[in-house]
Amino acid sequence: MSLPVKFIGPDSRTWRDSLLETLKLFADVQASHQDAGPLPSDESAQIIFIDDRLSGLTEWLAQVNRQGKVLILVSREGEKVPEALTKQQVDDVLVQPFRTVEVLGKLRQLQLLLRWDEVEKLNQTFSQSINQLRDDLELAQRIQKARLPRRFEDLKGFSVRSRYLSGLRPGGDYFDLIEADANAHGSSDRFMVLMTDSSSYGLSSAVLSILMKVAVRLSGQEMKDLPGMIKRIQNEILLTLNDVDHLSVLMAVISKKDLSMRYLRIGSATLWRGPIGRDFIELPAQSGAISKKDRVREIQEGEVKLEPGDRLVFVSDGFIKGAGGEDAIAANLKKLRSREALDLLNEMAYHARKSGSDPEFPPEDCTGIVIDIDPKLMRLA
Repeated sequence: MSLPVKFIGPDSRTWRDSLLETLKLFADVQASHQDAGPLPSDESAQIIFIDDRLSGLTEWLAQVNRQGKVLILVSREGEKVPEALTKQQVDDVLVQPFRTVEVLGKLRQLQLLLRWDEVEKLNQTFSQSINQLRDDLELAQRIQKARLPRRFEDLKGFSVRSRYLSGLRPGGDYFDLIEADANAHGSSDRFMVLMTDSSSYGLSSAVLSILMKVAVRLSGQEMKDLPGMIKRIQNEILLTLNDVDHLSVLMAVISKKDLSMRYLRIGSATLWRGPIGRDFIELPAQSGAISKKDRVREIQEGEVKLEPGDRLVFVSDGFIKGAGGEDAIAANLKKLRSREALDLLNEMAYHARKSGSDPEFPPEDCTGIVIDIDPKLMRLA
């Protein structure tokens, strides 16, 4: 992925090298810099990082052509909320010192923002038709949701939706969906859902580095040994743990061939299964979180036989606390079982934001992943 970025402000030299190192972990970065001055209308950079100490910042931002660009304000920890953010002159804020996991999460969100311009142009084409069908709310909702960018592409027979909210407290979530290496027939017969929750900035960065190495060498054979993966992660992370750090890991491997699911729940993240016509069931955890004092010893993975039409919901503890506990999550899952996955994720996001003092950011990172299995999917013997 090519990522054209620009750094603006006379003080940006003090932080741009650190940010560049993080950005280059995830993309091929083409970076440029200017101290101040107008932003040319033909500027090629898609993401613009602006030092919040730029002289005349508010006036400068008022003149910027934001079409096809995302503006990120770089602030310092402990400073008050930037005026440019409250006036909606920028799209987001990064706070120094930078958190690797937070930067990753924001990059993914920023890519979605850049795609909204294309979505808006497409929506204009349909505006006349929609105005003639104002009384048909369901049609309007289907058109809107069909054009929302997706974090993950759907897998054959599986619809995948996700939602991530960056929180105010230290630490952070990481989540991914990884397909096993292709088999002899050129297709992958299983995939893994991976979710982690770290308690501190340093632990978040270390976990991300380890998970990236694990994901690179992940094969179908390695997916068969989830306890072994947990032990490898634990062995590599122990040197970075302090006395109060803790790490939760949730991983599940789903076979597209026979719809079996093997999983491990280590710590606070939860996994729910909702068969058609029945209540959701929370799958039990095998161990508490990994910490310097409490380490994962011998564990045995859980296994569930899934059915066509099942809904799987992976929820980090940020969403759980925002909803008011696991009982509240279970109630929402039941209430919205017949609704689309995006409705469920938006409902959880609403409660998470409402639970904190800041209307835009929940108290801590929140991650939710919903996987719906096609009711018409055939399960092979």
